[in-house]
Amino acid sequence: MNDSIRQWTLLRITVLITVGIFVFSPLTILRGDEIQSLRIDTAKWESGDNRLIVKGRGPRGQEVTIRNVDTQSILGTIRIRTSEWKLELRNPSPVPCRVSAEAQSHIQERAVEKAPTNCGGLTNRPPDSTISPSSNLTVSLGEAIEFSSQGSDPDGNLPLTYTWTFGGGAPNSTEQNPGSVIFSQIGTFTVQLQVTDSLGLADPTPATIVVTVTSTGNIGSVPQQPFTLTGQYQVLPSNDLGMHCGDLGNSAFSMLPPFNRVLAQVIQKGGTGSNRPRILDNTQVSVEYSATSNPVDPNGANSINSTSQNSDSVYKTDFWDIHPITGNPIVQDLFGLNPPADEGLAFGQKMPGNLDPYRANDPQR
Repeated sequence: MNDSIRQWTLLRITVLITVGIFVFSPLTILRGDEIQSLRIDTAKWESGDNRLIVKGRGPRGQEVTIRNVDTQSILGTIRIRTSEWKLELRNPSPVPCRVSAEAQSHIQERAVEKAPTNCGGLTNRPPDSTISPSSNLTVSLGEAIEFSSQGSDPDGNLPLTYTWTFGGGAPNSTEQNPGSVIFSQIGTFTVQLQVTDSLGLADPTPATIVVTVTSTGNIGSVPQQPFTLTGQYQVLPSNDLGMHCGDLGNSAFSMLPPFNRVLAQVIQKGGTGSNRPRILDNTQVSVEYSATSNPVDPNGANSINSTSQNSDSVYKTDFWDIHPITGNPIVQDLFGLNPPADEGLAFGQKMPGNLDPYRANDPQR
């Protein structure tokens, strides 16, 4: 037998045999280095050079795909020129804990030697967020600030949860965009947005700004409206309610709910006989009122709108609050009533300057 016969050669013999209706397909005989199976001999991490080395053997001519097993990301693809293959990869991110090699339908895996403790790449990365306004600011008491935000997560772990805290200056919010926020007191408040992904991981550096709320300062008395036809008429005002009361905490004086009205009767002055005084009705006269002050008013000098509102805080009635002992609305305990929620006043006169509180003294009719 000569040398050419003794060598392993690629011998492709096609035998076509027809027996009845049966047909045999081509027969392929592979050379010795091609029939060996795919394998990974070495997978190691060289931290000093930030280099991953993966080596193995497999059928010549086939294409090998090497992956990070944890993330299934492709690290590289190599065509086997001889029976051996090798992949060198610098600075992979993340460094794999295990690698796989795949050629056709064959897959092999191997642990990476000396892989770092944070290998793999399945670590949940925290979300990130930005807020608007994005920098510290100063506002006057009662001035509204529009808050909004944008959130993102590098791993796509949605939905995100938004938690706004306003440092006690305003109610907290779980809306992505809280909108208009008014701080109810003077001071310095830390505003912070904490964003959390669907796996419960929070942003380690939440967006934060500082809001400083300052006093508007006392505003001088606004002008009161001049009298008209002074001396010719007499106005007799009255109130159709004969009772007023204070709030439960005695922090402010309140008119008796649910409304308050000012009534007035106008009399045209006169003398006797045909010139005697006349009582006028609403077809003959119109009555308008505004706030007034006088030089001996103890609060007049510091008044904001000529009413005795000085530098003290503005209070809201607690009639609609819950009594801390009974658990009922205070108005129900006081009067035995169960009125609907405060929806505003459908009747009654408004305070002067209702369109611009503390700064206007518009006549009311």
